[in-house]
Amino acid sequence: MQTQITSRSNLRAAIPLLLVIIVVSGAAALGWRGPFEFAFGKSGLEIMYSAGFYGAERTTDGVSGAWSTDAALMRLPWSEWAGAERLVIRMAAPRPPGQPPPTLYLNLDSRPLATLRPAAQMQDYSIDVSNHPFTLVDANLYINSETFRPGQSKGDLRDLGVFVITVRLEPSGWFVALRGLLVGLMAGALYWLAWRLIGRGRLGKAMGLGAGLGLGLLTVAELTWARVDVALYIWGAAVAVIGAALLIRAADALTARMGGGPMLPLTYAALLFPLLAVVQAVWGRLQLTEFDGAIVAPAVTMLIVAAIGGVALLVAFLYWRNDAARLRLACLIIFLIAAAIYYIACHWFVFAINMHRGNDLRQDYVALLQWQAGGLPYSLSDTLVHPGTAVKLPPIFAYMVLPQMWAGQSFLQLLFGWRVGNELIYLLGVWLTLQAFDIRLRSEAGGAAVWLALCSAQAAETVAWGQFNIIMLASIAGALWLIRKGRLAWSGAALSLAVMLKFFPLTLALPWLVKRRGWTGLGGLVAGFIALALLPIPLLGWDTVYYYWTQIFPKIGGGADEGVSNQSLYGMVARLAVAEANLKHRPPGAWWVLPIVYGSGLTLIVLSAWLAHRRTQFASSDRSEAPASRLLPYLLCLTLGLLISPFSWAHYETVLLPAIVGLMLLIATRSPANSDTNPPDAKGKPPTSVLPLLFGVMFALIGYGGRYDLSGNYAVGLDLLGVSYHSFGLILLWVMLSWMLWRGVATVAGKSDAAEPGQVSAVTTASPALVR
Repeated sequence: MQTQITSRSNLRAAIPLLLVIIVVSGAAALGWRGPFEFAFGKSGLEIMYSAGFYGAERTTDGVSGAWSTDAALMRLPWSEWAGAERLVIRMAAPRPPGQPPPTLYLNLDSRPLATLRPAAQMQDYSIDVSNHPFTLVDANLYINSETFRPGQSKGDLRDLGVFVITVRLEPSGWFVALRGLLVGLMAGALYWLAWRLIGRGRLGKAMGLGAGLGLGLLTVAELTWARVDVALYIWGAAVAVIGAALLIRAADALTARMGGGPMLPLTYAALLFPLLAVVQAVWGRLQLTEFDGAIVAPAVTMLIVAAIGGVALLVAFLYWRNDAARLRLACLIIFLIAAAIYYIACHWFVFAINMHRGNDLRQDYVALLQWQAGGLPYSLSDTLVHPGTAVKLPPIFAYMVLPQMWAGQSFLQLLFGWRVGNELIYLLGVWLTLQAFDIRLRSEAGGAAVWLALCSAQAAETVAWGQFNIIMLASIAGALWLIRKGRLAWSGAALSLAVMLKFFPLTLALPWLVKRRGWTGLGGLVAGFIALALLPIPLLGWDTVYYYWTQIFPKIGGGADEGVSNQSLYGMVARLAVAEANLKHRPPGAWWVLPIVYGSGLTLIVLSAWLAHRRTQFASSDRSEAPASRLLPYLLCLTLGLLISPFSWAHYETVLLPAIVGLMLLIATRSPANSDTNPPDAKGKPPTSVLPLLFGVMFALIGYGGRYDLSGNYAVGLDLLGVSYHSFGLILLWVMLSWMLWRGVATVAGKSDAAEPGQVSAVTTASPALVR
């Protein structure tokens, strides 16, 4: 036993130390090798920071550079410009014989900086910029010069200004010292994070290794590769790593005083959720206001509310730290108030920019106007040529729109009704989710579930936009509720509505395929789908319905290569082939994308089916078993559907609410604090679990909404990483649900009778305090 404890302690100490060595050595080897510099013709990426320059070329001496036009621009990233002491431009201004040297005007934003008369030979021109004000906004260096034409005899009709080789920012001493201190703090934070993530169980060790090494490698990339070619993103990385360490430590302190229950995972989610907005703001990708300052961005509202809420949490902690019940209640109230304000801010933002457009609903409205005029509501050419914008909803949508049109409502009246209706349907979806897990609204679990529903930015946005994803959520939640009630046929019928609107919820039927006597649910699904397919015939006529199912339906599925917001496995892998920022399509030559995607998708399907089969084989027939445990295979398969969908907008993730609520309950039952099965550590400190922490990370990644420009398109690698953050959250959700399912199966099967300290079966009956 002593040997086992020693080896575990060595592991918990060795891996964080390895991360520190990686970060520090990487920074020492590459990070501090010289001032930040744009070198034309060296990497090609400097062109992203410039405008008004011709393509890079080499002189007869082999020197790389680029000619400016009469008006050129260099974008100076704030992360380097903030600490710059001197601006050094290496350039030359050769002219034909008899022509005088040109006059060069340098302006910084709207202020004159210097006037130069550069010589024909290459020289360094150093300008003192130490007195510029500190700012978190990139600066623009304007380069205006007199030009000349090489002449028609050479076939060169360009207007050439000066030949720029490099633009360098030399930092001040305090800035270099600050950067060194930042690296030291990052190394310490990485050490603590890795130590915290490497838990007692196998999941903790595996996730600790993966997350710790991932953070270490990402930090090295921030300090090295990103520093050489693009703006230094060390500040955002520092905020992410150090901020995560501080917030997780705060959550540890809060949950240690509050005890177990749903507040355990909720606290980590609530504290980590605003961190992405802070990182995005530091990276200069968060607009504080929109539309000329008329609208405050929702993320900014969240940051303000988070700051006020943080002070309130501190007061509550100091006042009720010895009263767990009141501390839990105070924290829950603070979380819910903050979430409600954020939810309203997301609505206000959508209404402000889209009050009279309603693009998604307008397509269906115009299609039905076309049908009323004697045409078809579908266009085959639109479906083939514009797969991302064509009207492709099934004929059943006519029942949702035509009654309002027949009542004489204009489009704006229809849009208003739809938005109000969406709010009511979302309430229904949340209520059905609570019913599916037997959660009473006036309980900690009920309050935690409401917080998750309010803080899901994509849910708030899709409700405000008036999209059909809310109907899918209600359909899926209703199906899960009926599954728990044992009414599989009706559950399949309820699920058929979601499947009719989108394909990916069909994965929810996977447990029925691998379950004995699962034909009842499959039969209800098939019957419901056929009924919904035939129901529009009296309304739209046979010709319209026949045209849709024979011409439009077989063509649906295009558009998988479109849009950086494709938050699925396909979109995540396809972006690995992208060589330029802002490129929205997979390059045609990237043949390896499809094999990887199909291979990974097939693997996920097989693993999910196998886990669902194992769960149904060993499932308990005891009605006292926690509903979240009985529904676990379906929650896993719901997440699977979003992962393997060829095209998935972030708003599709609205339907994940039941999966996230179910996972929260499972973590609450599996990670009880201060219990006999989870004793304090050797120093007498309350136990900590890696599962609530991972839940917080997962929800922050998924719930942050469709803000795809997280890191900014001026750093190619970081940009591609940033637009995939939803996919990382989905993968983490699938992994956690799979692990929960496996642990539950193993425990019931008698394969894990000797659980490690702190491990409780995932099928443990939920405490009445958590639900009713």
